[in-house]
Amino acid sequence: MALHSKYNPYGEAERFVDHISSSPSYIVITEPGESYTAKAFRKKFPDACLIAIRYTDNLFLSTDILWDYVYRPVNGNLAFFLLNIIPDTYFGNTLFLTWKPADITWPKNAEATWKTIHNAIEIFKSLIYTRIAFGNTWFKNMCSNMLYAQNICSVHVENQDTIFVASGSSLENAISLLQELKSPVLSSGSSYNALAFYGVPVAACISTDGGFWARSFLTSLCRSVPVFFPLESAIPKSVLQKNPLVFLSYGSELETFFFNSLKVPSIPAKRNGTVSGTAVELLLQETTKHIYTFGLDLAAGASFSHARPHKSLDALYTSTRLKNTAETISSMQRFSTNSLSIYSSWFSTLKVEKASRIFRVGLNEDASHIPTIKSLSLQECKNKYKENDTPFKLAFVPERSHAMRKSDLTDILDSFYSQIEQVNLFENIETKVLSSEQKRVQELIEFLAYSKLLVFIKERTKENESEVKNVCIQGLKKMRERL
Repeated sequence: MALHSKYNPYGEAERFVDHISSSPSYIVITEPGESYTAKAFRKKFPDACLIAIRYTDNLFLSTDILWDYVYRPVNGNLAFFLLNIIPDTYFGNTLFLTWKPADITWPKNAEATWKTIHNAIEIFKSLIYTRIAFGNTWFKNMCSNMLYAQNICSVHVENQDTIFVASGSSLENAISLLQELKSPVLSSGSSYNALAFYGVPVAACISTDGGFWARSFLTSLCRSVPVFFPLESAIPKSVLQKNPLVFLSYGSELETFFFNSLKVPSIPAKRNGTVSGTAVELLLQETTKHIYTFGLDLAAGASFSHARPHKSLDALYTSTRLKNTAETISSMQRFSTNSLSIYSSWFSTLKVEKASRIFRVGLNEDASHIPTIKSLSLQECKNKYKENDTPFKLAFVPERSHAMRKSDLTDILDSFYSQIEQVNLFENIETKVLSSEQKRVQELIEFLAYSKLLVFIKERTKENESEVKNVCIQGLKKMRERL
């Protein structure tokens, strides 16, 4: 079947586009062939971002220039391609289309592509629900962490083989090897309880979760263990006041403003849906050696999803032990780990030069399969790994009093008031390149009034803009009262 009309392909493309009644910010179309629709899209939606999803690697190459972004199978995971291009704030104003003749010509490609697109849509929805539910909490965390952090450090990461420990159930079988190796490890917050219980030396703990439950993982943390965390993480006040602290920065304008204004050092990190992704990327970035990972199952276990003892299991047992069997409890755990397949997909997208430096050690049969990352048995790891000292060298920065931090933070919040009042949201949406201050205000709005911002982007009325500003100002007032 031909992909386009033999007589008037431009007219055919315009009729296709004329049926669109909305005003999308992003348009995604699968296999547009000779790209006649690109010109029609540009004509009707001059400000929209156009994304073409190709079914092949070598056809229609000359027309790729007509699109803002083009995906081909050689580019890897399609879901992450879309997630990297489309901001979640604009997902609700994104239009997904298919060029039907191409689907008939390549039915298997079309089926696989649209399955992946639907997976990406579910991830977008999850991100949106999470930001609506926790945006205010993350901003509170940012202010709280800045206000109470005391023993702030800069860090030098030694260029040596390192060990990262996640909390997958396979960790239980590997504890004896970690005890034998005696090398200090980088621990995720959720695996620290198990490592401490068995006396495995921990060089540092990394925690990236902004939800309130993440604090429980760190409540029993030994005061000598450094904590690596981004500004928005949920960190117990006791840890902020007693432990060595290393701030991670995702590089946003809002974070940078906080760090610069309060004279706090940070090291670059990459945001990821899981702490394991951020931790592994950090070690890849700071070293050129191998990274040995334990408990990196990225899948629900046949019994328990986490190595024991584990804080979440303790709480689950406490609340359910009188009315549920162990099998019921473990089933509840498995039900809550659907997102693990998403994290596994992310690791699968790592480029070969990065993936070749990572080993997954001691996995059980339930662990996800990642073809680009090599798995090692416990014995293979024992033969290969060379014992090292702690990989993290800390240097404490001059401490500023709580009163000084509070004063500076108050000044920052006061400056946000005026910036929110003066911002022109219509201008921010239409402007292709935002200034640092515009980006900072945009990020602040996403924390404080995310759901209202989504409505504004969709409807774009003055009333919507006023609602966004009012919600932000009320949020800032509440935050200032908490200081």
